[in-house]
Amino acid sequence: MKEIFKYFLISTFLMSLCYYTYKKDFFGLFGTKPQIEIITEKIKNFGVVKKDKITEHYFKFKNIGDKDLLIFNVETTCGCTAPIWNEKPIKKNEVDSVKITYDSSIIGEFDKPIFIYSNSEEKQVQLRIKGEIIN
Repeated sequence: MKEIFKYFLISTFLMSLCYYTYKKDFFGLFGTKPQIEIITEKIKNFGVVKKDKITEHYFKFKNIGDKDLLIFNVETTCGCTAPIWNEKPIKKNEVDSVKITYDSSIIGEFDKPIFIYSNSEEKQVQLRIKGEIIN
């Protein structure tokens, strides 16, 4: 019984050490995770926009990590805001964008959050669009 307990402790210690080494990347073996850097503004203010005018914006970002960046999903809070994004991996130092289109058929002020979900160290990035639709 002592032998089993001894092997259990040793294996637990080794697994913990491997996991911790991987997470901290002590020896530079694994590279850093992808990192998303928004290179345009995080809040796009359209200002005053005429009703039914095409209202769109490209939020540009860059992968500043060592691994490929994958955008899993881009979510908006209502059907009036539509995202389009590239589902292919974004290599180190590559620039890409998320296109956001807002349905400007509803008169009044708007302030809409957009959430980008990826495999980067920052799992969720929040962006915003806002403005006012007039007749």
